[in-house]
Order: sequence, then C-alpha cells, then structure tokens
Amino acid sequence: MARLRPPTHDSSAPSALPHLSRGEANATAPKVPASPPFWLVFYPDRWCVMEDRVVPQLQNFHLRHTINGVVQLLDGTYQVADAEQLIRQKGGTVLPWDIDDEPYLVEAAPGHWTTRWTGLIPGSGHTRVDAAGYVEWLVSLQARGLIPKPEPRHLAALVERLRFDLETTESATGSTHRTRQLAQQVQLVEAEIKAAAKPPPKRRRAAKKKTTLPLVTSDE
Repeated sequence: MARLRPPTHDSSAPSALPHLSRGEANATAPKVPASPPFWLVFYPDRWCVMEDRVVPQLQNFHLRHTINGVVQLLDGTYQVADAEQLIRQKGGTVLPWDIDDEPYLVEAAPGHWTTRWTGLIPGSGHTRVDAAGYVEWLVSLQARGLIPKPEPRHLAALVERLRFDLETTESATGSTHRTRQLAQQVQLVEAEIKAAAKPPPKRRRAAKKKTTLPLVTSDE
C-alpha cells in the first residue's frame, strides 16, 4: 500500500444511501466543504456503543499533501509509506479501501470524500448516515477475523468512560433522554464484561461403550 489511487465509485452498485452523480452535484451541489480521501484506522483500545452493539471506534486518517508523511503526486496518486509507518507506531491498523468488494470510501460530491454509509442532500449541508448499515459492516469485519473483538480491559475502560459521562451529564442536566441512553449503554457493556468473564463450557467426554463379549458355549 505504498502508493494509492482513490477508488472510483460504481454508481450502478447497490448502496444503502444513493450518492450524487456528477450531473446532480453540478445542478444542486450540496453545501459541504472539500474533504480529502481518508483511511479508516482501527486502534485496539478505542471502542464505543452504536445501535446497541459494542463496536470499534474507527478513526479517520485524512490523506493531505505533506501532512503526516503523505505526498500527493501530479497523477493524483498518493505516496503513503511514511504515513503507514506512523500509524503502526501508534498501534493502529489501516483498513484498506478494498477490504470489501465495494470500497468503503466514495467521492459523494466533487472533492468531498466520505464513506458509503453517508449520503449528501442536494442543496443542503446536512448528511444522512446509515448507522445500522455501518454497524453491520463492523460486526462483519469481526466475524471475518479482520478486526479483533475487544479485550476485557478495553471493555472495562469503555464502561468507566460511559459512567463518567453519565454522572457528568446527570449532574448538569438531570434525567434526560441522553442520560437514559448512557445508562442503557453502561448496562450493555457491563453485560458484555460478564459474558466475557464466564469460563467456556466444559466439553463432556463421550461415554465409553461397553464391549459385550459373545457368549461361548461348549458341547459336552
């Protein structure tokens, strides 16, 4: 992955949210700023709760010319060897754009790169995010062994952070929808911790079959 070219989005491919074609973008361009291509990066100690699931909190690593070891060449490709090394030194793992058949990175509007779960609205600066689809993708990465599941210490750190957020929010605003949401997330992660602490069930040994010897008789 020493030299990259951003992926080309197949507009005919099925997608949870339709992205704008070039013609639509020129006619009613979304009011979004330019955003460079980026990687999604996995760090083993960063987790969150989304859609009632504990999932990795992936980080965006933007590919900006001369920043963090990234060099953009005249042909539009990027030299990223130094950037990869920087990420590895910090304990991160780059998820390549082609980790699936359909790249997770798309140019939703000219010069604006985002994920395939984020849709732009013509003439607006708002976006629509398919959170359920994104979480489903994260879970599939774990199921395929491309991202590990959280270690108990990472779950413990997550539940402590959620408890702190809950206490801080309650002291400032009292009971609100946000505090109830945080309380539910705390309970969910605590259940994950208890499930992870349970020893695996012991395998029962198969009962040995008794060998019955044939009855031998003798003629006298």
